[in-house]
Amino acid sequence: MDAETVAFILERANSSIKERGVFSLVFSGGKTPISLFKLMTNKLYKSVFPWKKIHIFWSDERCVAPENTHSNYGKVLETLLSKVPLPKENIHRIYGELSSENAANLYETELHNFFEKYPQTNSDFDLILLGMGTDGHTASLFPETIIEFIQKKQLVAAVSAPKAIEPKISRVTLTYSGLDNSRDILFLVTGQEK
Repeated sequence: MDAETVAFILERANSSIKERGVFSLVFSGGKTPISLFKLMTNKLYKSVFPWKKIHIFWSDERCVAPENTHSNYGKVLETLLSKVPLPKENIHRIYGELSSENAANLYETELHNFFEKYPQTNSDFDLILLGMGTDGHTASLFPETIIEFIQKKQLVAAVSAPKAIEPKISRVTLTYSGLDNSRDILFLVTGQEK
Protein backbone atom coordinates (compact mmCIF):
# COMPACT_ATOMS: atom_id res chain seq x y z
CA MET A 1 0.00 0.00 0.00
CA ASP A 2 2.75 2.49 0.90
CA ALA A 3 4.52 2.30 -2.48
CA GLU A 4 1.25 2.85 -4.36
CA THR A 5 0.37 5.76 -2.09
CA VAL A 6 3.76 7.42 -2.57
CA ALA A 7 3.44 6.95 -6.35
CA PHE A 8 -0.03 8.55 -6.20
CA ILE A 9 1.28 11.53 -4.19
CA LEU A 10 4.17 11.98 -6.62
CA GLU A 11 1.85 11.84 -9.63
CA ARG A 12 -0.51 14.40 -8.05
CA ALA A 13 2.45 16.63 -7.14
CA ASN A 14 3.84 16.63 -10.67
CA SER A 15 0.41 17.17 -12.20
CA SER A 16 -0.46 20.04 -9.83
CA ILE A 17 2.89 21.76 -10.36
CA LYS A 18 2.51 21.47 -14.13
CA GLU A 19 -1.01 22.95 -13.97
CA ARG A 20 -0.67 25.49 -11.15
CA GLY A 21 3.03 25.80 -10.31
CA VAL A 22 2.57 24.56 -6.74
CA PHE A 23 1.45 21.44 -4.84
CA SER A 24 -0.29 21.70 -1.47
CA LEU A 25 -0.32 18.54 0.61
CA VAL A 26 -2.18 18.18 3.92
CA PHE A 27 -1.12 15.58 6.49
CA SER A 28 -3.10 14.21 9.40
CA GLY A 29 -1.84 12.61 12.58
CA GLY A 30 -1.80 9.06 13.79
CA LYS A 31 0.58 6.15 13.30
CA THR A 32 -0.67 4.97 9.91
CA PRO A 33 1.23 7.46 7.71
CA ILE A 34 4.60 7.04 9.47
CA SER A 35 5.71 4.17 7.23
CA LEU A 36 4.63 6.27 4.25
CA PHE A 37 6.80 9.18 5.43
CA LYS A 38 9.76 6.88 5.90
CA LEU A 39 9.36 5.57 2.37
CA MET A 40 9.23 9.13 1.01
CA THR A 41 12.66 9.74 2.57
CA ASN A 42 14.39 6.80 0.94
CA LYS A 43 16.94 7.67 -1.72
CA LEU A 44 14.71 6.80 -4.69
CA TYR A 45 11.71 8.92 -3.71
CA LYS A 46 13.59 11.68 -1.94
CA SER A 47 15.41 12.56 -5.18
CA VAL A 48 12.32 12.63 -7.45
CA PHE A 49 9.88 14.69 -5.40
CA PRO A 50 9.76 18.38 -6.47
CA TRP A 51 10.27 19.55 -2.87
CA LYS A 52 10.84 23.22 -3.68
CA LYS A 53 7.29 23.55 -5.01
CA ILE A 54 5.55 21.44 -2.37
CA HIS A 55 3.76 23.13 0.53
CA ILE A 56 2.87 21.07 3.60
CA PHE A 57 -0.15 21.67 5.83
CA TRP A 58 -1.90 19.77 8.63
CA SER A 59 -5.53 18.72 8.96
CA ASP A 60 -5.34 19.03 12.73
CA GLU A 61 -3.05 19.35 15.71
CA ARG A 62 -3.15 18.81 19.45
CA CYS A 63 -2.34 21.87 21.53
CA VAL A 64 1.09 20.73 22.66
CA ALA A 65 4.66 21.79 21.94
CA PRO A 66 6.27 20.34 18.77
CA GLU A 67 8.58 18.19 20.94
CA ASN A 68 5.63 16.53 22.65
CA THR A 69 4.98 12.94 21.54
CA HIS A 70 1.34 13.87 20.80
CA SER A 71 2.30 16.56 18.25
CA ASN A 72 1.28 15.72 14.67
CA TYR A 73 3.76 18.29 13.37
CA GLY A 74 6.51 16.82 15.55
CA LYS A 75 5.95 13.32 14.14
CA VAL A 76 6.06 14.55 10.54
CA LEU A 77 9.12 16.69 11.28
CA GLU A 78 10.96 13.73 12.79
CA THR A 79 10.03 11.12 10.18
CA LEU A 80 9.88 13.22 6.98
CA LEU A 81 10.54 16.95 6.99
CA SER A 82 13.94 16.82 8.68
CA LYS A 83 15.13 14.35 6.03
CA VAL A 84 14.05 16.02 2.75
CA PRO A 85 15.08 19.30 1.06
CA LEU A 86 11.76 21.07 1.64
CA PRO A 87 12.19 24.85 2.13
CA LYS A 88 11.21 25.93 5.66
CA GLU A 89 8.86 28.57 4.27
CA ASN A 90 6.86 25.77 2.61
CA ILE A 91 5.93 24.29 6.00
CA HIS A 92 2.62 25.69 7.24
CA ARG A 93 2.15 24.18 10.66
CA ILE A 94 -0.47 24.70 13.33
CA TYR A 95 1.18 26.30 16.37
CA GLY A 96 -0.04 23.81 18.95
CA GLU A 97 1.97 25.43 21.71
CA LEU A 98 -0.53 28.33 21.66
CA SER A 99 -4.06 28.23 23.05
CA SER A 100 -6.43 26.40 20.72
CA GLU A 101 -8.31 29.62 19.86
CA ASN A 102 -5.13 31.57 19.07
CA ALA A 103 -3.67 28.68 17.08
CA ALA A 104 -6.92 28.28 15.09
CA ASN A 105 -7.06 32.00 14.26
CA LEU A 106 -3.40 32.05 13.24
CA TYR A 107 -3.81 28.96 11.05
CA GLU A 108 -6.94 30.36 9.37
CA THR A 109 -4.92 33.47 8.50
CA GLU A 110 -2.02 31.31 7.27
CA LEU A 111 -4.36 29.44 4.90
CA HIS A 112 -5.91 32.63 3.53
CA ASN A 113 -2.43 34.13 3.00
CA PHE A 114 -1.27 31.04 1.13
CA PHE A 115 -4.32 30.99 -1.13
CA GLU A 116 -3.94 34.73 -1.81
CA LYS A 117 -0.25 34.23 -2.69
CA TYR A 118 -1.17 31.40 -5.07
CA PRO A 119 -4.50 32.47 -6.64
CA GLN A 120 -4.13 29.76 -9.28
CA THR A 121 -5.03 27.23 -6.55
CA ASN A 122 -8.60 28.60 -6.48
CA SER A 123 -8.37 28.29 -2.67
CA ASP A 124 -8.19 24.50 -2.84
CA PHE A 125 -5.61 22.12 -1.44
CA ASP A 126 -4.30 19.64 -3.99
CA LEU A 127 -4.31 16.56 -1.75
CA ILE A 128 -5.39 15.82 1.81
CA LEU A 129 -4.28 12.59 3.47
CA LEU A 130 -6.66 11.61 6.26
CA GLY A 131 -6.90 8.76 8.71
CA MET A 132 -9.72 7.57 10.91
CA GLY A 133 -9.94 6.91 14.62
CA THR A 134 -11.65 3.88 16.11
CA ASP A 135 -14.66 6.10 16.91
CA GLY A 136 -14.91 7.19 13.26
CA HIS A 137 -13.36 10.63 13.67
CA THR A 138 -11.14 12.15 10.99
CA ALA A 139 -8.85 15.14 11.50
CA SER A 140 -10.16 16.30 14.89
CA LEU A 141 -13.78 16.20 13.79
CA PHE A 142 -15.39 13.82 16.25
CA PRO A 143 -18.87 12.36 15.81
CA GLU A 144 -20.09 14.61 18.64
CA THR A 145 -19.01 17.77 16.75
CA ILE A 146 -20.68 17.09 13.40
CA ILE A 147 -23.66 19.41 13.88
CA GLU A 148 -21.47 22.14 15.35
CA PHE A 149 -19.39 22.62 12.20
CA ILE A 150 -21.68 21.70 9.32
CA GLN A 151 -23.03 25.22 8.82
CA LYS A 152 -19.85 27.17 9.58
CA LYS A 153 -17.85 28.64 6.73
CA GLN A 154 -14.59 28.95 8.63
CA LEU A 155 -11.76 26.70 7.50
CA VAL A 156 -10.25 26.12 10.96
CA ALA A 157 -11.70 25.68 14.44
CA ALA A 158 -10.59 25.04 18.02
CA VAL A 159 -12.15 21.88 19.46
CA SER A 160 -12.11 19.80 22.61
CA ALA A 161 -11.59 16.06 22.48
CA PRO A 162 -14.63 14.08 23.64
CA LYS A 163 -14.58 12.36 27.01
CA ALA A 164 -13.65 8.96 25.54
CA ILE A 165 -10.50 10.26 23.81
CA GLU A 166 -7.21 10.18 25.69
CA PRO A 167 -5.29 12.29 26.42
CA LYS A 168 -7.62 15.21 27.08
CA ILE A 169 -5.84 17.83 24.98
CA SER A 170 -7.47 20.76 23.17
CA ARG A 171 -7.08 20.63 19.41
CA VAL A 172 -7.17 22.70 16.25
CA THR A 173 -8.74 21.19 13.15
CA LEU A 174 -9.74 21.92 9.61
CA THR A 175 -13.54 22.08 9.57
CA TYR A 176 -15.74 20.33 7.03
CA SER A 177 -15.47 23.48 4.90
CA GLY A 178 -11.68 23.29 5.19
CA LEU A 179 -11.57 19.63 4.20
CA ASP A 180 -14.00 20.27 1.36
CA ASN A 181 -11.45 22.68 -0.16
CA SER A 182 -9.43 19.93 -1.80
CA ARG A 183 -9.07 18.48 -5.26
CA ASP A 184 -8.33 15.02 -3.83
CA ILE A 185 -8.74 13.38 -0.43
CA LEU A 186 -7.09 10.04 0.31
CA PHE A 187 -8.02 8.06 3.41
CA LEU A 188 -5.30 5.86 4.90
CA VAL A 189 -7.03 3.43 7.24
CA THR A 190 -5.54 0.30 8.81
CA GLY A 191 -6.58 -1.97 11.67
CA GLN A 192 -9.51 -4.35 12.12
CA GLU A 193 -11.06 -2.11 14.79
CA LYS A 194 -11.67 0.53 12.10
